[in-house]
Amino acid sequence: MRHLVSFFFFLLTAHTAIAQDKLCIYSSRQPATLAFDAVPVNKLMHLDAYKGIFFGEQHNNTFDPQVKYCFIATMSQSLGLRHVFIETGAAAAWRFNQYLQTGDTNWLYSASMPFTVGGYRRLWQRLYDYNKILPANKKLVMHGIDFERTEVFTTLLQLMPEGQAVPPSLQALADTLTAHRGDKPLAMYSIEDGKMTGINDNSAFAHTLEYIQQELLAHEADAKTFYGSNYPVVEAIMTNPNKVTVKPVQRNKSMYKVMEKTIAAEHIDKFIGFFGNMHTSYKVGSSLANAAADLPGMKPADILNVSVYVN
Repeated sequence: MRHLVSFFFFLLTAHTAIAQDKLCIYSSRQPATLAFDAVPVNKLMHLDAYKGIFFGEQHNNTFDPQVKYCFIATMSQSLGLRHVFIETGAAAAWRFNQYLQTGDTNWLYSASMPFTVGGYRRLWQRLYDYNKILPANKKLVMHGIDFERTEVFTTLLQLMPEGQAVPPSLQALADTLTAHRGDKPLAMYSIEDGKMTGINDNSAFAHTLEYIQQELLAHEADAKTFYGSNYPVVEAIMTNPNKVTVKPVQRNKSMYKVMEKTIAAEHIDKFIGFFGNMHTSYKVGSSLANAAADLPGMKPADILNVSVYVN
C-alpha cells in the first residue's frame, strides 16, 4: 500500500490569527516565519514507520527552505536520519556538504549555485549550526541525483589539488572549465506573471557538459591520479546519466538510477528526498516515490509521499 500525506500551508498576513490545530503555519510577515510542531506532525504522519520519505516541494525560496529545515531536523532528532536527496547534481551537493562541514560560505554562494538565494541562505546557516553539534556518525549528508548545472565548472576547478600542475591530457578540460567559470545559473524556463511561458534553450551548456564528461572519461586514469581523494566526486559528475531537460519522466528514470547506486554504495537504510511534485507524485508512473518501492529491502509500505498544498 502506498502512503500519501497532504501537507497544508496556511499563508498568513500580519493580522491573521494563528489557529491552534494547524500542523504548519507560514507567516508572510517579514521576516517570514514558520510555526512547525513536530509532535502533531509525527502523530499524523508516523514518520518512524517509513524508510523513504519524498517531499513534493513547490520550488520557491520562501517557505520551502523553512519546511525543509523543519523536516530534516525533526527526522534527524527523532530517527537519526542523516541522508538527504536533493534536486541538484553531484557538483552542487558536494559543495553543500563542504559548507556543512566547515561553515565557509565560499563553498556555497556564487553566481551559479542553486538553492542559495532568498530563504535558502538562512536554511544553510541553520543546517550548519545544527549539524556541527551532531556526532560524526549522525552528521547530515546531501546527495545530488539530478543533472549537473553551471556550478559544475567551478566545482571541478575547486576539486583540483592546490599547487599541482594540470597534466597535459587534462589541459584542454581545465581551459574549458576556466572559460566557463563565470557562467550564470541555467534558466530552464521563462516566467511571466507567475506562469511558465516557455522552455529555454540550454543546448550550448548541455554540449559543453557532455564534452567535459567525455574528456574525463577519455583520460580517466590521469583524472583519477590528478584529483586524488576528490576523484569520487569527479567520477559522480563524469558518470551522471541525467540530461539537461525539464521533462520529468526522463529525469525520474535517470535520477532513480543515481539514487539506487548511491543507496547501495553507502548502505543507506533511511532517507528523505526533496523534489518537485512531478518527481514524487504517485500519479506519475515513473516518479521516485513509485520506483523506490523496488529498492533492496524496500516495499511500497516503506515509502511515504508528502504532497504540499498552499492555501
